[in-house]
Amino acid sequence: MEQVYLESVSKRFGKTIAVNNLTLRVKKGEFIVILGPSGCGKTTTLRIIAGLERPDKGRVFIAGTDVTNIPPGKRQVAMVFQFYALYPTTVFNNIALPLKGKMSKTELERKVREVAKILEIEDLLHVNVNKLAIFEKQKVALARALAKEAEVYLLDEPLTLLDPVSRIRMRHEFKKIQKEFVGTFIYVTHDQFEAMSLADRIVVMNNGVLQQEGTPEEVYFSPRNTFVATFIGEPGMNLIRAEVLEEGEHLRVKIGENTIQLPTKEGLNDNEVIIGFRPEHVAMGKRDGYLLLKGKVLFKEFLGYRSLLHIDLGDDQRIIAVTNKLSHFMKVNKNNIIELSIKPENILLFSKDGERI
Repeated sequence: MEQVYLESVSKRFGKTIAVNNLTLRVKKGEFIVILGPSGCGKTTTLRIIAGLERPDKGRVFIAGTDVTNIPPGKRQVAMVFQFYALYPTTVFNNIALPLKGKMSKTELERKVREVAKILEIEDLLHVNVNKLAIFEKQKVALARALAKEAEVYLLDEPLTLLDPVSRIRMRHEFKKIQKEFVGTFIYVTHDQFEAMSLADRIVVMNNGVLQQEGTPEEVYFSPRNTFVATFIGEPGMNLIRAEVLEEGEHLRVKIGENTIQLPTKEGLNDNEVIIGFRPEHVAMGKRDGYLLLKGKVLFKEFLGYRSLLHIDLGDDQRIIAVTNKLSHFMKVNKNNIIELSIKPENILLFSKDGERI
Protein backbone atom coordinates (compact mmCIF):
# COMPACT_ATOMS: atom_id res chain seq x y z
CA MET A 1 0.00 0.00 0.00
CA GLU A 2 1.17 3.52 -0.75
CA GLN A 3 2.15 5.64 2.24
CA VAL A 4 1.42 8.76 0.19
CA TYR A 5 -0.82 8.92 -2.86
CA LEU A 6 -1.57 12.08 -4.83
CA GLU A 7 -4.48 11.54 -7.20
CA SER A 8 -4.67 13.95 -10.16
CA VAL A 9 -3.70 16.94 -8.01
CA SER A 10 -3.70 20.46 -9.46
CA LYS A 11 -2.98 23.82 -7.83
CA ARG A 12 -3.17 27.28 -9.35
CA PHE A 13 -2.03 30.65 -7.99
CA GLY A 14 -3.80 33.29 -10.04
CA LYS A 15 -2.92 32.58 -13.66
CA THR A 16 0.05 30.40 -12.74
CA ILE A 17 -0.46 26.63 -12.68
CA ALA A 18 1.92 25.49 -9.95
CA VAL A 19 0.98 21.80 -10.07
CA ASN A 20 -0.77 20.30 -13.08
CA ASN A 21 -2.68 17.00 -12.76
CA LEU A 22 0.01 15.31 -10.66
CA THR A 23 -0.39 11.65 -9.73
CA LEU A 24 2.31 10.30 -7.43
CA ARG A 25 2.65 7.14 -5.34
CA VAL A 26 5.18 6.82 -2.52
CA LYS A 27 5.69 3.46 -0.82
CA LYS A 28 6.22 3.08 2.91
CA GLY A 29 9.89 3.41 3.81
CA GLU A 30 10.91 5.06 0.52
CA PHE A 31 13.18 8.07 0.32
CA ILE A 32 11.75 10.08 -2.57
CA VAL A 33 13.40 13.22 -3.93
CA ILE A 34 11.32 15.70 -5.93
CA LEU A 35 13.81 17.45 -8.21
CA GLY A 36 13.37 20.40 -10.51
CA PRO A 37 14.26 24.04 -11.20
CA SER A 38 12.87 26.96 -9.22
CA GLY A 39 9.15 27.42 -9.82
CA CYS A 40 8.58 23.87 -11.09
CA GLY A 41 5.96 23.06 -8.42
CA LYS A 42 8.02 20.86 -6.12
CA THR A 43 7.58 22.91 -2.93
CA THR A 44 3.89 23.44 -3.66
CA THR A 45 3.55 19.66 -3.96
CA LEU A 46 5.20 19.24 -0.56
CA ARG A 47 2.93 21.86 1.01
CA ILE A 48 -0.13 20.12 -0.44
CA ILE A 49 0.96 16.86 1.19
CA ALA A 50 1.53 18.70 4.48
CA GLY A 51 -1.88 20.38 4.30
CA LEU A 52 -0.43 23.90 4.13
CA GLU A 53 -2.02 24.29 0.68
CA ARG A 54 -5.29 22.79 -0.52
CA PRO A 55 -5.40 21.43 -4.07
CA ASP A 56 -7.89 22.98 -6.48
CA LYS A 57 -8.45 19.51 -7.92
CA GLY A 58 -7.54 15.99 -6.89
CA ARG A 59 -7.11 14.17 -3.61
CA VAL A 60 -4.33 13.44 -1.10
CA PHE A 61 -4.04 10.12 0.74
CA ILE A 62 -1.70 9.30 3.63
CA ALA A 63 -1.52 5.70 4.84
CA GLY A 64 -4.68 4.93 2.91
CA THR A 65 -6.73 7.76 4.44
CA ASP A 66 -8.10 10.65 2.38
CA VAL A 67 -6.61 13.70 4.11
CA THR A 68 -7.47 16.27 1.44
CA ASN A 69 -9.69 18.23 3.83
CA ILE A 70 -7.88 17.34 7.07
CA PRO A 71 -5.84 20.15 8.71
CA PRO A 72 -2.02 19.87 8.90
CA GLY A 73 -1.90 19.09 12.61
CA LYS A 74 -3.92 15.91 12.14
CA ARG A 75 -2.09 14.49 9.12
CA GLN A 76 0.75 12.72 10.94
CA VAL A 77 3.41 14.50 8.93
CA ALA A 78 6.54 16.34 10.07
CA MET A 79 8.19 19.02 7.97
CA VAL A 80 11.65 20.55 7.86
CA PHE A 81 11.76 23.88 6.01
CA GLN A 82 14.53 25.50 4.02
CA PHE A 83 14.69 28.24 6.65
CA TYR A 84 14.85 26.41 9.96
CA ALA A 85 12.86 27.99 12.84
CA LEU A 86 14.47 27.34 16.21
CA TYR A 87 13.65 28.85 19.57
CA PRO A 88 16.39 30.73 21.49
CA THR A 89 16.79 27.98 24.05
CA THR A 90 18.74 24.74 24.38
CA VAL A 91 18.99 22.03 21.75
CA PHE A 92 17.16 19.67 24.13
CA ASN A 93 14.18 22.01 24.50
CA ASN A 94 13.93 22.55 20.74
CA ILE A 95 13.85 18.82 20.01
CA ALA A 96 11.45 18.14 22.89
CA LEU A 97 8.94 20.81 21.85
CA PRO A 98 6.60 18.62 19.71
CA LEU A 99 6.68 15.87 22.37
CA LYS A 100 5.64 17.86 25.43
CA GLY A 101 2.29 16.82 26.87
CA LYS A 102 2.23 13.65 24.77
CA MET A 103 4.41 11.36 26.92
CA SER A 104 6.00 11.07 30.33
CA LYS A 105 9.08 13.09 31.22
CA THR A 106 11.19 9.91 31.24
CA GLU A 107 9.92 8.82 27.83
CA LEU A 108 10.41 12.33 26.44
CA GLU A 109 14.03 12.43 27.55
CA ARG A 110 14.67 8.96 26.14
CA LYS A 111 13.21 9.96 22.78
CA VAL A 112 15.18 13.21 22.56
CA ARG A 113 18.44 11.43 23.35
CA GLU A 114 17.68 8.64 20.88
CA VAL A 115 17.22 11.08 18.00
CA ALA A 116 20.17 13.21 19.12
CA LYS A 117 22.38 10.12 19.08
CA ILE A 118 21.41 9.28 15.49
CA LEU A 119 22.37 12.80 14.39
CA GLU A 120 25.46 12.93 16.64
CA ILE A 121 24.37 16.00 18.62
CA GLU A 122 24.15 14.39 22.08
CA ASP A 123 26.98 16.60 23.34
CA LEU A 124 25.03 19.71 22.28
CA LEU A 125 21.74 18.99 24.06
CA HIS A 126 22.34 21.59 26.78
CA VAL A 127 23.86 24.21 24.46
CA ASN A 128 21.80 27.22 23.37
CA VAL A 129 21.07 27.01 19.64
CA ASN A 130 22.35 30.58 19.17
CA LYS A 131 25.86 29.24 19.77
CA LEU A 132 25.67 26.56 17.08
CA ALA A 133 27.08 26.50 13.57
CA ILE A 134 24.56 26.62 10.72
CA PHE A 135 24.86 22.91 9.88
CA GLU A 136 24.38 22.07 13.58
CA LYS A 137 21.22 24.18 13.67
CA GLN A 138 19.91 22.29 10.66
CA LYS A 139 20.60 19.05 12.50
CA VAL A 140 18.50 20.31 15.42
CA ALA A 141 15.62 21.20 13.10
CA LEU A 142 15.84 17.73 11.56
CA ALA A 143 16.00 16.05 14.98
CA ARG A 144 12.86 17.91 16.09
CA ALA A 145 10.98 16.61 13.04
CA LEU A 146 12.23 13.04 13.52
CA ALA A 147 11.28 13.04 17.20
CA LYS A 148 7.65 13.49 16.25
CA GLU A 149 7.40 9.94 14.83
CA ALA A 150 5.17 10.91 11.93
CA GLU A 151 3.88 8.75 9.08
CA VAL A 152 5.73 10.93 6.56
CA TYR A 153 8.68 13.31 6.85
CA LEU A 154 8.71 16.25 4.43
CA LEU A 155 11.99 18.05 3.78
CA ASP A 156 11.94 21.32 1.85
CA GLU A 157 15.45 22.10 0.56
CA PRO A 158 16.96 21.65 4.04
CA LEU A 159 20.57 22.06 2.88
CA THR A 160 20.23 25.24 0.83
CA LEU A 161 21.73 27.57 3.44
CA LEU A 162 24.75 25.39 4.13
CA ASP A 163 28.25 25.82 2.73
CA PRO A 164 29.53 23.09 0.35
CA VAL A 165 31.46 21.17 3.03
CA SER A 166 28.51 21.21 5.44
CA ARG A 167 26.19 20.06 2.65
CA ILE A 168 28.34 16.99 2.08
CA ARG A 169 28.35 16.27 5.83
CA MET A 170 24.57 16.59 6.02
CA ARG A 171 24.09 14.33 2.98
CA HIS A 172 25.98 11.73 4.98
CA GLU A 173 23.58 12.29 7.89
CA PHE A 174 20.58 11.68 5.66
CA LYS A 175 22.11 8.46 4.36
CA LYS A 176 22.56 7.33 7.95
CA ILE A 177 18.98 8.27 8.82
CA GLN A 178 17.75 6.13 5.93
CA LYS A 179 19.44 3.11 7.49
CA GLU A 180 18.69 3.76 11.17
CA PHE A 181 15.32 5.48 11.16
CA VAL A 182 12.17 3.76 9.93
CA GLY A 183 10.12 6.29 7.99
CA THR A 184 8.93 7.59 4.64
CA PHE A 185 10.78 10.66 3.41
CA ILE A 186 9.85 13.12 0.66
CA TYR A 187 12.70 15.51 0.00
CA VAL A 188 12.54 18.56 -2.27
CA THR A 189 15.59 20.08 -3.94
CA HIS A 190 16.87 21.78 -7.08
CA ASP A 191 20.30 20.22 -6.48
CA GLN A 192 20.79 17.11 -8.59
CA PHE A 193 23.78 16.00 -6.51
CA GLU A 194 21.55 15.78 -3.44
CA ALA A 195 18.92 13.93 -5.45
CA MET A 196 21.33 11.43 -6.99
CA SER A 197 23.09 10.66 -3.70
CA LEU A 198 20.01 10.40 -1.45
CA ALA A 199 17.05 9.11 -3.43
CA ASP A 200 15.63 5.64 -3.74
CA ARG A 201 13.54 7.23 -6.48
CA ILE A 202 13.71 10.65 -8.13
CA VAL A 203 10.62 12.54 -9.29
CA VAL A 204 11.60 15.17 -11.88
CA MET A 205 9.20 18.11 -12.29
CA ASN A 206 9.07 21.10 -14.64
CA ASN A 207 6.34 23.71 -15.09
CA GLY A 208 4.12 21.89 -12.62
CA VAL A 209 4.23 18.63 -14.58
CA LEU A 210 5.85 15.33 -13.59
CA GLN A 211 8.46 14.69 -16.29
CA GLN A 212 9.85 11.36 -15.11
CA GLU A 213 10.18 9.19 -12.03
CA GLY A 214 12.70 6.43 -11.49
CA THR A 215 15.90 5.43 -9.77
CA PRO A 216 18.88 7.80 -10.07
CA GLU A 217 20.36 5.44 -12.66
CA GLU A 218 17.14 5.39 -14.70
CA VAL A 219 16.72 9.16 -14.92
CA TYR A 220 20.41 9.63 -15.72
CA PHE A 221 20.96 6.92 -18.32
CA SER A 222 17.43 6.65 -19.71
CA PRO A 223 15.77 10.10 -19.65
CA ARG A 224 12.20 10.23 -20.92
CA ASN A 225 12.60 13.58 -22.68
CA THR A 226 15.14 16.27 -23.53
CA PHE A 227 14.31 18.30 -20.42
CA VAL A 228 15.32 15.45 -18.12
CA ALA A 229 18.31 14.67 -20.34
CA THR A 230 19.74 18.17 -20.02
CA PHE A 231 18.64 18.92 -16.45
CA ILE A 232 20.19 15.77 -15.02
CA GLY A 233 23.96 15.65 -15.26
CA GLU A 234 26.74 18.18 -14.83
CA PRO A 235 27.12 19.01 -17.62
CA GLY A 236 23.85 17.78 -19.06
CA MET A 237 23.38 15.49 -22.03
CA ASN A 238 24.57 16.69 -25.44
CA LEU A 239 21.70 17.11 -27.90
CA ILE A 240 22.26 17.57 -31.63
CA ARG A 241 19.94 17.56 -34.63
CA ALA A 242 20.24 14.68 -37.10
CA GLU A 243 18.64 13.88 -40.46
CA VAL A 244 16.92 10.52 -40.98
CA LEU A 245 18.15 9.01 -44.25
CA GLU A 246 16.29 5.71 -44.33
CA GLU A 247 14.10 3.37 -42.32
CA GLY A 248 13.48 -0.35 -42.54
CA GLU A 249 15.66 -3.03 -41.08
CA HIS A 250 18.06 -0.35 -39.98
CA LEU A 251 17.89 3.34 -39.27
CA ARG A 252 20.60 5.57 -40.69
CA VAL A 253 20.97 9.13 -39.52
CA LYS A 254 23.18 11.92 -40.80
CA ILE A 255 24.94 14.56 -38.72
CA GLY A 256 26.81 17.05 -40.84
CA GLU A 257 28.82 14.96 -43.32
CA ASN A 258 28.79 11.83 -41.17
CA THR A 259 26.24 9.01 -40.97
CA ILE A 260 25.70 6.15 -38.56
CA GLN A 261 23.46 3.10 -38.50
CA LEU A 262 21.20 2.65 -35.49
CA PRO A 263 18.49 0.09 -34.62
CA THR A 264 15.08 0.82 -36.15
CA LYS A 265 12.74 2.63 -33.79
CA GLU A 266 9.01 2.09 -34.11
CA GLY A 267 6.90 5.19 -34.47
CA LEU A 268 9.60 7.29 -36.11
CA ASN A 269 7.81 9.34 -38.74
CA ASP A 270 9.90 12.51 -38.90
CA ASN A 271 12.82 13.12 -41.22
CA GLU A 272 14.69 14.77 -38.38
CA VAL A 273 15.52 13.49 -34.89
CA ILE A 274 17.52 14.69 -31.91
CA ILE A 275 20.47 12.56 -30.92
CA GLY A 276 21.55 12.57 -27.29
CA PHE A 277 24.72 11.33 -25.59
CA ARG A 278 26.43 12.05 -22.30
CA PRO A 279 29.61 14.20 -22.36
CA GLU A 280 31.58 11.40 -20.67
CA HIS A 281 30.67 9.08 -23.57
CA VAL A 282 32.57 11.22 -26.08
CA ALA A 283 35.90 9.60 -26.99
CA MET A 284 38.81 11.49 -28.51
CA GLY A 285 39.88 10.48 -32.02
CA LYS A 286 38.38 8.27 -34.71
CA ARG A 287 37.11 4.78 -33.81
CA ASP A 288 35.66 2.14 -36.11
CA GLY A 289 31.93 1.54 -35.76
CA TYR A 290 31.42 4.72 -33.76
CA LEU A 291 29.56 7.90 -34.72
CA LEU A 292 32.29 10.24 -35.93
CA LEU A 293 32.00 13.97 -35.27
CA LYS A 294 34.40 16.71 -36.22
CA GLY A 295 34.46 20.14 -34.63
CA LYS A 296 36.42 23.18 -33.52
CA VAL A 297 37.49 23.63 -29.90
CA LEU A 298 35.88 26.80 -28.58
CA PHE A 299 37.50 26.66 -25.15
CA LYS A 300 38.51 24.15 -22.50
CA GLU A 301 38.12 23.95 -18.73
CA PHE A 302 40.49 22.20 -16.36
CA LEU A 303 38.57 21.10 -13.24
CA GLY A 304 41.17 18.94 -11.54
CA TYR A 305 39.80 15.41 -11.62
CA ARG A 306 38.27 16.01 -15.05
CA SER A 307 38.38 18.46 -17.94
CA LEU A 308 35.73 19.83 -20.28
CA LEU A 309 36.13 20.57 -23.97
CA HIS A 310 33.54 22.86 -25.54
CA ILE A 311 33.27 22.05 -29.24
CA ASP A 312 31.51 23.74 -32.16
CA LEU A 313 30.21 21.24 -34.73
CA GLY A 314 28.99 23.95 -37.07
CA ASP A 315 25.40 24.60 -38.13
CA ASP A 316 24.78 26.22 -34.72
CA GLN A 317 25.41 22.94 -32.88
CA ARG A 318 27.73 22.62 -29.89
CA ILE A 319 28.66 19.79 -27.57
CA ILE A 320 30.77 19.22 -24.46
CA ALA A 321 33.25 16.37 -24.08
CA VAL A 322 34.44 15.25 -20.65
CA THR A 323 37.84 13.64 -20.21
CA ASN A 324 39.74 12.59 -17.11
CA LYS A 325 42.94 12.06 -19.06
CA LEU A 326 45.24 15.04 -18.71
CA SER A 327 47.16 14.03 -21.85
CA HIS A 328 44.02 14.45 -23.98
CA PHE A 329 43.36 17.84 -22.43
CA MET A 330 46.92 19.10 -22.96
CA LYS A 331 47.02 18.03 -26.63
CA VAL A 332 44.18 20.27 -27.77
CA ASN A 333 43.97 24.03 -27.84
CA LYS A 334 41.43 26.66 -28.76
CA ASN A 335 40.48 26.63 -32.47
CA ASN A 336 41.95 23.14 -33.04
CA ILE A 337 39.86 20.91 -35.32
CA ILE A 338 39.44 17.53 -33.62
CA GLU A 339 37.69 14.22 -34.28
CA LEU A 340 35.35 12.69 -31.71
CA SER A 341 33.67 9.29 -31.52
CA ILE A 342 30.50 8.11 -29.77
CA LYS A 343 29.66 4.44 -29.30
CA PRO A 344 26.24 3.63 -30.86
CA GLU A 345 24.85 2.03 -27.69
CA ASN A 346 25.48 5.28 -25.82
CA ILE A 347 23.26 7.23 -28.23
CA LEU A 348 19.63 8.04 -27.40
CA LEU A 349 17.01 9.24 -29.89
CA PHE A 350 14.42 11.93 -29.25
CA SER A 351 11.69 13.28 -31.50
CA LYS A 352 11.69 16.91 -32.63
CA ASP A 353 9.26 17.75 -29.81
CA GLY A 354 11.71 16.35 -27.26
CA GLU A 355 10.12 13.01 -26.38
CA ARG A 356 12.20 9.84 -26.20
CA ILE A 357 11.82 7.54 -29.19
